[in-house]
Amino acid sequence: FLNTPVFVARGATPGPTLCLCAGIHGDELNGVEVARRAFAEIDAKTLRGTVIALPAINAEGVRTGNRYLSDRRDLNRAWPGNAGGSVASIIAYSVFTKVLKHCDALIDLHTASDARANVPQIRADLSIPAIRDLAIHFGVGIVVNGGGPDGSLRGEAAKAGITAIIYEAGQPLRFDE
Repeated sequence: FLNTPVFVARGATPGPTLCLCAGIHGDELNGVEVARRAFAEIDAKTLRGTVIALPAINAEGVRTGNRYLSDRRDLNRAWPGNAGGSVASIIAYSVFTKVLKHCDALIDLHTASDARANVPQIRADLSIPAIRDLAIHFGVGIVVNGGGPDGSLRGEAAKAGITAIIYEAGQPLRFDE
């Protein structure tokens, strides 16, 4: 049912698993390319742990430039999903149970929506020490505190014990270097 690429790099030595997620909103292309480039730079011989990249979770939206799924639902309000729900809920459930539950940390890549542009920023629940540490060490000067809306990937991942942040940068429907 799920038609999205999943790339996995396992390091030469064991360690934590980092997941890079992008393309939850199909019009947010920056994250798609950032995830692809970051994964392409991995050298498994020097990597400790595993990196899993899902550069186009909403593959249909990425292909069509559409923010939402065909059922007009926002995938980033459907996590952790439901196997018997809407298209968004089924995709969220499949990705969450088969891939994301195995992550120790997660970086969800986004841009602004509509015709707006976001300066590079991290959004994270700073009340959770591991999330605060990841947000600060990510190296972006702006960190916005908050748990995220119900059904957001970052919020639901944190509830599942995954250290999760969002990186927001740029405009929709384009790649900003």
